[in-house]
Amino acid sequence: MTKTYRFNRKQTYARIIVKTAQGGQIVYEFTNGNPMANVLPKCVVKGEWEQEQLEKSVYCKNRIVALESISETEEEKRERIAKAEAEAQAMAEAEAKKNAAQAEVVEPAETPKEELKVVAEVSSVTQATAYIYENFGVTVKSAIQAQNVAKKNGIVFPNLKVSKKK
Repeated sequence: MTKTYRFNRKQTYARIIVKTAQGGQIVYEFTNGNPMANVLPKCVVKGEWEQEQLEKSVYCKNRIVALESISETEEEKRERIAKAEAEAQAMAEAEAKKNAAQAEVVEPAETPKEELKVVAEVSSVTQATAYIYENFGVTVKSAIQAQNVAKKNGIVFPNLKVSKKK
């Protein structure tokens, strides 16, 4: 990422020296200023470390130097987009795994079929949630939850369709 800094004095050219914490020095040259046309000199800085050193300096703190613009190269844009797509795909896969785990329906294996009460008139999620609430006072939000509560109470909804997300 490149940043363009402006030297806030009407000059054609300016050179500043910033001392780093490690004892080194960085020279920044601001060029292409035109005092007659009110154009201030500018400096383009590409390295993140150099940008950080300039932004921490007394020149930026005292507003002698100011950040004018930030631009990305095409490669940086592609990298940023690829990273965002990878994160979105990872989140979608995690959500799919979570939904798949919730969508698993446990078949009634513990209770023999002759002990289960069959309620054939329930065929939709709305009917199942209403039936569960009226008979057991439990609020459910999905067909899977309705089947699980019904199974615990010895009831089966054979006509209730459960859609599994892929």
